[in-house]
Amino acid sequence: MESFVRTEVHGDVLLVVLDRPEKRNAFHTEMNGEFGAALFAGQQHGCIVITGAGPGFCSGLDLRFDPADLPNSGYEVGWAEMRTSRVPIIAAVNGPAVVGGLAIVANADFAVASDHASFCDTELQVIGYGNAELMSALQRRVGSAWARQMTLTGMTVDAATALRIGLVNEIVPHEELVERALELAAAIAVNDRAAVSVMRREWDAVEGLSPTAALWMHEDYLRPFADAPAAFQDESRVQGLLGRS
Repeated sequence: MESFVRTEVHGDVLLVVLDRPEKRNAFHTEMNGEFGAALFAGQQHGCIVITGAGPGFCSGLDLRFDPADLPNSGYEVGWAEMRTSRVPIIAAVNGPAVVGGLAIVANADFAVASDHASFCDTELQVIGYGNAELMSALQRRVGSAWARQMTLTGMTVDAATALRIGLVNEIVPHEELVERALELAAAIAVNDRAAVSVMRREWDAVEGLSPTAALWMHEDYLRPFADAPAAFQDESRVQGLLGRS
C-alpha cells in the first residue's frame, strides 16, 4: 500500500516526511489521515521534525481532490494534533510552503529553512477567504503588518525575508537542513518532557500579557517544579497541568 507520510526515528526524535513530491506534498484524503497518525505517534517522543520530500515542503490542500472526503480524512485530526501536541514541533522547510504548508510552519514551535525555501499564502485569492489554521498563527509569528501583507497580496516571501520577519529562526544550506533540524530536536528531547510541555503551555498562556501579569502566571506554572530536579522524577505531580487523567 502506498504511503504519503514517512516517519523515521532518530534517537528520541520522530522525523515526519510529507511524501507526495509529484504534487508538492499537497494533502489529499489518505495523506491527511497519515499526517494525523504520525503526529499522534510522535507524542511518544521528545520532539517532532516535519519536512517535505522532493523540491517542495507542502503546497497545502490538493484542490483537485474531492473536498467532501475531507471530514473523514484525518485532516482536522492532524491540525488538532499540532495545536494540542505535548511535544515540541520543528518545521524543516526544504522548499515552497504554501497556505497549508505555511500553516504548518506558523503552528510549529519554530522553523528552520533551507536556502531553497519560500513562503506564500494564496488562500484569499484562490478560495476567497483566509485559512483557519493560518490567519491567527501567522499574525502571532510575524506580526499584524506582515501577516496582512502576505495574506492580502498573496506575495511570495523568500527565505531571507522570512528570517528577517521572524517566520523562521535559521537558514541553512539545503543539504544540511534535516541534519540541523534533527540536531536542534535532539537538544530539546533530552529535557524533562513534563517541564517542556508545561513551559510551552505557559508561553501560549502569557502571550500578550503585561510583564507583571505574566510573572504572576509563571508562579502558577512553576509551582509543581519548585523543588526541581526532584519534582521532575514524579510525573503525577504535574498531571493536572498536562490535562492527563
